[in-house]
Amino acid sequence: MASVLRRTLTGSAIAAGVAGLIALDQVVPGNAVVWTAAAVLAGGAALEAAAMSARRGRPIAPALLLAVLAALLATWLDMRGLLHAPPGTGWRMAVPAAAAAGVGLVLARGRPGAALYALWIGVPLALLVLWTATHGHLALGALLVLSKVGDIAGYYGGRRFGRRHPFPNLSPGKTVEGCAFSLLAAVVAGALLATAGAFDQVSTVATGALAGLFINLAAQAGDLFESAVKRQAGVKDSGHLMGASGGLLDVLDSLLFTLPVAWLGVPLLA
Repeated sequence: MASVLRRTLTGSAIAAGVAGLIALDQVVPGNAVVWTAAAVLAGGAALEAAAMSARRGRPIAPALLLAVLAALLATWLDMRGLLHAPPGTGWRMAVPAAAAAGVGLVLARGRPGAALYALWIGVPLALLVLWTATHGHLALGALLVLSKVGDIAGYYGGRRFGRRHPFPNLSPGKTVEGCAFSLLAAVVAGALLATAGAFDQVSTVATGALAGLFINLAAQAGDLFESAVKRQAGVKDSGHLMGASGGLLDVLDSLLFTLPVAWLGVPLLA
C-alpha cells in the first residue's frame, strides 16, 4: 500500500508540474517553454538510455546525446522555414528522423545503437513541439491525457483484478486485465475529450473513441518496448530521477510511441 501511495503522489506531482508548464507556455512567446522542456527531457532520457547501453558494454553517450539534440535542431530549422521540407505530416516527421539517424550513425561510426535510440527518443520529443505549434495547447493536454490515462487505469486495474500475465519474461507486472482497463479508459477519455473540443481535428464521439483506441495501443507498445530495453540492460527502472515512478524514460515510455502515432494518425480522423 505504501508503494501505491508513493506512486500516486509522485504521479500527481508530475501531472501538476506538466499542467503548470503548459499554462506557462501559453504566455511565453515562441513555445519557448515547450522547446526547453523537450530539450531537457531529450537530454535526460538520452543519458538514461546511454547508461543502460553501457551496462551491455556499448558506450554510446556522446553520439546518442548529440543525435537526439540534432533531431530537435532539425525541427527548429524546419519550423523557421529554413529547410524547405515538402509539406505533409509524414515529411515533417522525416526531418528530425533523418537528422537523428544520420548524426547517430556518423558519430557512432556506423554502429546502429545510437541511431536507433535517437529515433526512439529524439523524434517524438521533436514532435512534441510540432504538435503543440500545429494543434495548440489544448490538443497537447489531450494527447498527454490519452498517453497516460491508460497507464493509470492499467496500474490500478491490474493491481486489483489482474490474474493473467501475458508477458511474464518481458513485463511480469503487466496483466491482461490491466491492459483491458487501460484500453477502456483511453477509449472513454478520447470520446469525452473529442466532444469537449480538446482536439482541433477530432470532434465526434466515434472519432474520439477511435483516437483513444490507437493512441492507447501505441502507449502500451511503448511501455513494452522500454521494458525490453530495461530487461536487456538488467535494470528494473531506467533511473531514479522521478522518485517512485523511476526514471525519465519510465515516465516518457508511452509518450515516445504515442506522439508519432498521433502525429500521423489523428489527421486521418478529420
